[in-house]
Amino acid sequence: MTEPPRTVLAGGHAAFRAGLAAALDVPVLGVALDELDTVRASLAAARRSVCWVHLVPSAGEQGGVAEASALLQSAGAARALARSAGVPVAFIAVLPMPGMFVGPGRLASDIALTAMTSLMRAEIGDWSSDGCRIAGLVYAGIEGNEPPGQRPLEEIRRRTPMGALGTFEQLAQAVRFVASDTASYITGTLLRVDGGCDAYSWVYPARTI
Repeated sequence: MTEPPRTVLAGGHAAFRAGLAAALDVPVLGVALDELDTVRASLAAARRSVCWVHLVPSAGEQGGVAEASALLQSAGAARALARSAGVPVAFIAVLPMPGMFVGPGRLASDIALTAMTSLMRAEIGDWSSDGCRIAGLVYAGIEGNEPPGQRPLEEIRRRTPMGALGTFEQLAQAVRFVASDTASYITGTLLRVDGGCDAYSWVYPARTI
């Protein structure tokens, strides 16, 4: 009998999840938000350490606080897995930087990022006591990924100091690093995989590079 995958990808648009899964190049279990409890139970039975990755934005119209709620639900399932199975879990939220989306999607994604920051600050002690780690990866434009509501990739590229969009492979490298033993002392923080976009900022839309 094949053991369940140790890497979970929860949430996210199907194309984003598929692109990251292919780049990770490891067995991956893609999970819809309504399957969290079922997957948690199956992984608990395997008693193996888990890298649990939650992708923002989720599929469908997740306006207002729904995106943040989905993220917190996913984090809760990951931590419940750690407690019930007694296995270490690295929970990694992959979120767009502020300003990547327009319209309702922008508010939803920005609230999710705020929720992730608040979650880490409020619960980092408990996660650490359970032998688990929690961190966020904040991305900008990803080549080939243009979900509804996201700014055009060419616009994002022009505002990226490195002059190029990121790739799924670069995002996967960051996920692998954060989940690895090499990063065993990294927790409760946000790492930016954005080619310098956050430093450049959307706050000054008239600026050019």
